[in-house]
Amino acid sequence: STPSDSVSESASSSSSSSPPGPTSPPPGFSSVASVSPAPSRHYSVPPDSINKPVDLAKSFMESYYPSLREGHCEEVLLYFATGAQKSLSVGGAHAFCNTPGDMLVQLNSLQGSAWDVRGVVAQPGLMASVLLLVTGSVLPMKAASPLTFCHTVSLIHVDDAYQIHNDALVLLADAT
Repeated sequence: STPSDSVSESASSSSSSSPPGPTSPPPGFSSVASVSPAPSRHYSVPPDSINKPVDLAKSFMESYYPSLREGHCEEVLLYFATGAQKSLSVGGAHAFCNTPGDMLVQLNSLQGSAWDVRGVVAQPGLMASVLLLVTGSVLPMKAASPLTFCHTVSLIHVDDAYQIHNDALVLLADAT
């Protein structure tokens, strides 16, 4: 016998001793499981942008606060990157969350609020990120008077666009 004969004999003998393979799926079913990625939204900048932080700030401002005002909190949540964090501070109370469900609870607490943005600072951050600082006043739906707010948002570069990585909103109790 030649060396190639012994290889084919051992290959055929090992395949006959292996357990039988899986059976075919029933008609109409696939044997390949597929999982769709979670839907997401991105903030984009024009390819010829000469100031990405400012263009990203404009894109953020056009969607984030109007969406909260209109109650589209699930839409806002789609802009958060995997592993993102969100916090909300009101006076001395602080709430931190890092799961989509908890973030949605925080976002829902802000729906219907009237936002009056007075200042926006946008600057480049580390590793192609962008840091936004937004200030102004907000009138929550069930509040008697507006509260001053300070909002920091870190946008990270994901798939040639940007998503929210860290969202920290502070509602300041007005001193009387």
